[in-house]
Amino acid sequence: MALFALHPLNYTPHVEDWRTRINRAEAVGSLAALLLVAGTAVLAANVASITISGHVALTMSIAVTPTPVASQLDLSINQPPITVAAATVVSNNVNGYTVTVASGNVLGGRCSTPCLATSSSGGASLPFALFRDSAPVTFATGSGTFVTTASRSQAGGDTYVVRVSYDGSSANLPSNNSYNEVLTFTLAVN
Repeated sequence: MALFALHPLNYTPHVEDWRTRINRAEAVGSLAALLLVAGTAVLAANVASITISGHVALTMSIAVTPTPVASQLDLSINQPPITVAAATVVSNNVNGYTVTVASGNVLGGRCSTPCLATSSSGGASLPFALFRDSAPVTFATGSGTFVTTASRSQAGGDTYVVRVSYDGSSANLPSNNSYNEVLTFTLAVN
């Protein structure tokens, strides 16, 4: 004989186990999500950042230091290039710099090319050539480019030798006169 046990339709012996397990999983998942959010909030409260930045100002300077011979030139001889000064340029411009040089006598109308000139009557003058190290400087309308670079100067600056040459032996200059020239060096960024 067979026995049948009737159970209500809404009751299944295993359903309660599954519901308990699902409820536990939901509780654990909710707790994990809550801890994750709380942990992030705690970390966010303990970590902060800033961005810092700075700027290096443009540095530009030029110094031209004459040698003793610059004020004691013998204008009666044929003088090969002789050092009359040192020019030191400091520039931190990454695109480099340009130094131009202007002749005071050309700009003052005493000669058409750079020259040593006297202010006495008769206005005698002696043209000269200007060199940066061994490279001649070409003048146009009273000024010329002394040097152009494509990068900043080295630490402590870039130093250039300023030289002049002239032929006083054939110039027939008047005696006992002083001759001078003012060369103005101007530094600009590229």
